[in-house]
Amino acid sequence: AVTVANLQIINGVANTNRAGGLSLQVAPGLTSGIAFGFRLVLEGNRSFEFFAPAAVSLDARAGEVQVFNSLVRNNTTTGAVIATLRSFGGTAVFNNNTVVGNQVEMVNRGALHATGTGTVYASNNVFWNNLASGTTALDLTADSVTALLNNNHIQGTNTTAGGSTGNFLSTAGDPLFLGADDYRLQAQSPARNSGTVQA
Repeated sequence: AVTVANLQIINGVANTNRAGGLSLQVAPGLTSGIAFGFRLVLEGNRSFEFFAPAAVSLDARAGEVQVFNSLVRNNTTTGAVIATLRSFGGTAVFNNNTVVGNQVEMVNRGALHATGTGTVYASNNVFWNNLASGTTALDLTADSVTALLNNNHIQGTNTTAGGSTGNFLSTAGDPLFLGADDYRLQAQSPARNSGTVQA
């Protein structure tokens, strides 16, 4: 297994389908391969390419790739997305993360996009103040993938795949962070105790 943990990754620039921040891949044939990223801060990373995400790229060609318990904030792209989950034979997982203050220039795009032919899990994440071309971003989008996008706190409209449950929009209210740079949740946050046990 490969583990990337307890790091701040800042001011990176994406290049040819690799994220400006963190890119993790399990290559074809490595059926028991596992790559983890956790307790990360991905901040101020940029992309000037359509297909290259600004902050996070998880690419599961086999095995499993995960990012969890991380903060993705203030990343920008002139392209389509801040984070991409790809599954072409493996499983990609993005759970228990906070995704805030990111900007994309394209309309109808946004924070997290799932694609591929395999299974993607994205659960228990908080998406807030992400913008697409100056308006609220599509926080979750998916195409051609078994995308189980569950119990996420979403500010922007989502276009999740069938089978996704428990996501709640900003009508549930501000997630109520403790402070401007403190993304822990206040006791009265609507996102507290609203998660799901997910793979």
